[in-house]
Amino acid sequence: MNNRKIRVSTLDDGNNLTCSYYAASQLGFKKILPSKTFEDGILSLKKGKADIVFVPGAYPGVNQFIMDKDIVVCKTFVHPIPPLLLTGFSLHPPEIASLIIHHPATTPLLPETGVIFKDTMKVTSNAVACIKLIEQGQFDSLAITNKLCADYFKLKIIKMLRRNDSLPHSISDDMVVQFTLLF
Repeated sequence: MNNRKIRVSTLDDGNNLTCSYYAASQLGFKKILPSKTFEDGILSLKKGKADIVFVPGAYPGVNQFIMDKDIVVCKTFVHPIPPLLLTGFSLHPPEIASLIIHHPATTPLLPETGVIFKDTMKVTSNAVACIKLIEQGQFDSLAITNKLCADYFKLKIIKMLRRNDSLPHSISDDMVVQFTLLF
């Protein structure tokens, strides 16, 4: 299988900052189609606009894709992702954070932040976590994100939560669509 020709759909806002986009590019895929959600990526697959969908095993909704009768999981593997961290506008976290913004896959990291917080906001990607943090503009708000996003948005790294993590990814392949395209 030639990775250069395969159209991969995965979560990304077009800035190439998601862990999934990072892993797909590291594996040599050249035609990476950004989707605002993994569900949008699945729709691209079903409409024949993508050949495969790249979904991290940590994504809470991955089971709905595995159970979809029109999708076949063709491969599951582990691949390194950028470090995951707690970020904000200052190198020092507030005594009590009003809000921690994060992707649902990073929910288990909340206790590891070491920060008391009043509320959380779940968003669709690490990049969106940073964007929402900047839009909030509150110095007592924080985000859990990856290092690519923190660097891109020029946010301060407060605490490294995971270094060189390996995040299981599933490649879902709609065999029916692929078979139809070959004919």
